Amino acid sequence: MFKDKTGRSWDCTLSIAALKRIKTMLDVDLLDLLAGGSVAEGVKRVILSPQSACDVLYVAVKPQADAAGLTDEQFGELLAGQTLADGLADLLTEIEVFFEATQGPEAAKALRAMIAKRDQIAASVWTQARERIEAEPLPKLPGVSSGALPANSESTPAR
Repeated sequence: MFKDKTGRSWDCTLSIAALKRIKTMLDVDLLDLLAGGSVAEGVKRVILSPQSACDVLYVAVKPQADAAGLTDEQFGELLAGQTLADGLADLLTEIEVFFEATQGPEAAKALRAMIAKRDQIAASVWTQARERIEAEPLPKLPGVSSGALPANSESTPAR
């Protein structure tokens, strides 16, 4: 269960019907790891793209969204930042529960390993981006020397 930015709760329990809706409407197979593949492309797509995560969440809870009269766009407006992260975390927990219940603990471990690797990659990317930004020299401003602001009595009001 996760909450949107208005505080409304959404039950993201993955049923066979929800999995079929997701595959049919979005062409995302959340169970492709179970087919013997080494990489769960459907899950990878969801955890790497916030837009895909939102789309999958919407389709997973579509009966609830329909009952609330919400389109996919309106639902997407309710998820941003932490609410989207909470929804994705709930979805991944549901996938893990489904894998473990239907395929055993090794399937759940494989999913957890993939999510952990994704988290490591994301942390590394953000660290590298921050380091590049910090290493970038400050631009030189016209009329400014040695980092001091220009003294201009005309632009500073008298007190």
